[in-house]
Amino acid sequence: MVQSGNLSESHIRRLSESWIKQVQFTQPRFSSQSVDELLGEITTMFLLQENVEKISRRPGKRQAVKLAVDYITSQLTQKYKTSKSEARKLIKLDYQAEGKLESHELDFALVNGILRTGAVAITFNQDSKSQLRRDIDAVAFAMEDMRKKDKKTPFYVLGYSLGADPEDDTRASSLFNSLKIRVVTEKNIPNWSKQVVKDLPGNMLHA
Repeated sequence: MVQSGNLSESHIRRLSESWIKQVQFTQPRFSSQSVDELLGEITTMFLLQENVEKISRRPGKRQAVKLAVDYITSQLTQKYKTSKSEARKLIKLDYQAEGKLESHELDFALVNGILRTGAVAITFNQDSKSQLRRDIDAVAFAMEDMRKKDKKTPFYVLGYSLGADPEDDTRASSLFNSLKIRVVTEKNIPNWSKQVVKDLPGNMLHA
């Protein structure tokens, strides 16, 4: 038995050497793969297919958010003549924004006391068409609900479209355009970031 708080590295090593046909340990190994590639490989090995499908959709969203963070940070440092670390403080991930009916999670937000702009990320490159429709509808509901609560703050959809069916991309863009929500795909993020930062107030860092 292991007492609470007594599970040290040396204790784990002794257990790994003595346990047989129970929990098996292997030596840590390095991988030359990227994090996304490695995640995709190990999830197919150790998770049920239902969970694998959920995780396999994440890399595209993460890539879109990462691009947004990188380009917005660069534009902030240029506009406000500040360091990347200071600029990064204005960027919030997984930010909760209030809607008229409920709160919603923004994957990307610019905040300095108040929300200046926000975005939800979605990947259009999915094997399951039904799941993609559900994802699009969920994002559309969140965007519409937030817009009813806040009519001034710019909201965007960061859409990762690399390898996606053009029809899926078109359907999503049409739906969000009807809500007056712009879809920004990965190739448009650089220009989008310039416009977003250009529209920010001059005292953004000190407000």
